[in-house]
Amino acid sequence: SGASKLAQLKNLFRFMQDHYPNRLDCVLITNLSTPVQIVLKMALSLISPEVRGKIHIIPNNPEERDKALSQLIDPSFIPYWLGGKDEWRFSPDVYYGQVTASDREGREYITTMPYHTE
Repeated sequence: SGASKLAQLKNLFRFMQDHYPNRLDCVLITNLSTPVQIVLKMALSLISPEVRGKIHIIPNNPEERDKALSQLIDPSFIPYWLGGKDEWRFSPDVYYGQVTASDREGREYITTMPYHTE
C-alpha cells in the first residue's frame, strides 16, 4: 500500500540521516513517475533540511534533465542511459570479488544490526 511505502521511505531517510549524516554528499533520483514524485516530496518533508538539501529529484524532460545533471555531475560522467556519454556498467563480480561469508553469517549479521531489529 502507499502508506507502507511512505513508511519505508521514512525509515530509509531516518537511517541515512542518523547513521551517515556527514557522509552523504548528494543523492540523485531519476526516472520517477508523477505519483512517486508526489509521495517522495511528502517523505522529504519528514527529514532534516540539511539532508533534504542533498537530495535532488532529476526531471524527466530530457532538456531539463540534462541541465540539472550537468550542474551536479561532470558531463563526461553522465550515464548513457540518462542521455550522457558514459557507458560504464557496474559489475558485482568485479566489485565484490570472492564472497567471504556464508549465508548463515550474512543472515546473522543482518538480523543483529540495530536498525533491522527495531
